[in-house]
Amino acid sequence: MTDDSAAVLDAVAESLGRTIESAHLIQVEPSGSGTVSGHAVRWRDDDGVTSSVSLYVETAPPREGGPGESRPGVLVLSDDEGGTATVWLYPGDPALPTLPAAVYPDAAALLLERLGVDAIDLTLSVVAYRPGKRAVIRMTTAERVLFLKVVRPGVVDALVDRHRAWIAAGLPAPEIIAWAPDGLVAIEALRGVELSTVLDEISEHDLLDTIDGLTRRIAEVTSPTPARPSLLSRLDWYEDRVSRAVVEPGTPSTPAAVSAVCARIRAIASDAGPPEALVTIHGDLHVGQIFVDPRRPTTVTGVLDIDTAGLGDPADDAAALWAHLEATACHRRARGDAASADRVHALATTVREGWTTRGPRFARRVAAIAAVHLLGHALSTTIPLETALDLVDQILADEILAAG
Repeated sequence: MTDDSAAVLDAVAESLGRTIESAHLIQVEPSGSGTVSGHAVRWRDDDGVTSSVSLYVETAPPREGGPGESRPGVLVLSDDEGGTATVWLYPGDPALPTLPAAVYPDAAALLLERLGVDAIDLTLSVVAYRPGKRAVIRMTTAERVLFLKVVRPGVVDALVDRHRAWIAAGLPAPEIIAWAPDGLVAIEALRGVELSTVLDEISEHDLLDTIDGLTRRIAEVTSPTPARPSLLSRLDWYEDRVSRAVVEPGTPSTPAAVSAVCARIRAIASDAGPPEALVTIHGDLHVGQIFVDPRRPTTVTGVLDIDTAGLGDPADDAAALWAHLEATACHRRARGDAASADRVHALATTVREGWTTRGPRFARRVAAIAAVHLLGHALSTTIPLETALDLVDQILADEILAAG
């Protein structure tokens, strides 16, 4: 089924005896050969009672016996061409069966007690949700602050082993408090503050040294499994989504311009070739994932979200770091903090200049991957689309000149 979400929402509303009053897109994620899109929907029932829900549509759900076809509360819609779409109301995510019990205080308290964690005076807040992949819930009790990760049941053992391996290697990954095979991992809160909060207090040289030291330590961890696939492998998906975005009113770019940019990304990636060697990487390393001592911001106190870690291309982490810095600079400029934005952009420039110390092939590979990250930031609205396309054009032009 194609990503015609409006038609799907109308079909869902009709099947439930509802009339949609308003709906807007809140989230889009790649999923297999399709997408998962989240929508904030306000609808009215036959008695005139209105309610608001978060409704998710997956355009390429698992086939035969997949979770979307076997769980109550999940609708499967089919079209005349044999395509299907899976639809669910948050938090009834078919890939995360423990999510409904983790996001409401009473049910979450029972979960924590089941894991052997005291849940007295529990309060919680959902800090992240990626449909079909994971959710992170911050939980505060009378005695501690912890985070509950809700993941697919099949990845729990590997995630626990990964945390243990990093900690055994001396890396400050969060300590695991408890876990359950049906998709729950409780972890300790990290010490320190996010590196992103102290960027104005760290020099370009110290930032490079801190990141380089951390990535070298990560590379020494033994990893039996690959890291998450490079964003470069999803370029076709990003090209499609951005091409759709640029046809909206007020967007000066065109689908042809987007296709031309993506063709340049492919050309640079092809010229760079594959990585010389695979090492353990974080998979999505950036200044929001790294915790530091606020008094000594070059001292790393923690590394978050190692779900994505494993054997991979160091260029992926380098690209994520640079793109996130540029997104941070854009965000600070948009809120009127020009001085801080300039500071973060200077840090990003220094990071980019550091790519060349590892050779031109590495630099071109990072540039190609970083360009895809920028497209992703644009789709998540952390960077205006036109700004992202301008940054992509600049970084590709720089690498083309370097290649010449």
